[in-house]
Amino acid sequence: MIRGIVFTHANLGEAFCESVGSILGIQEDLVCLSNNELSSEQMMDALVSTTGPEGDGIVVFTALFGGSCWQTAERLQRERSDVRHITGTNLPMLLAFINKREETALDDLVDMVAGYGHRGIKP
Repeated sequence: MIRGIVFTHANLGEAFCESVGSILGIQEDLVCLSNNELSSEQMMDALVSTTGPEGDGIVVFTALFGGSCWQTAERLQRERSDVRHITGTNLPMLLAFINKREETALDDLVDMVAGYGHRGIKP
């Protein structure tokens, strides 16, 4: 199964994972990771240890384009063929990820999830 990591500043990722859990139930393959008080190398170590061995795929969700979590996720994506990264995370993206990940290939899933995220933003 494709796993997800919500990698954010402070407690934002925990709030996202808690919200997903309250709507769809606890999701063991969706984990949150914070960059609190971590150096850039510690962030990379934490992200690598959270991803575990290569498998069906991993999607790393970050919230802030260009931020430290984003930079770390981009670096990991360049190093591992099974990792994809999406930034600008919102709740519609995460709900789509959980609901579609069993039936959708990794690259198609990333495109689909990004689309749900865009449609979830209204002026």
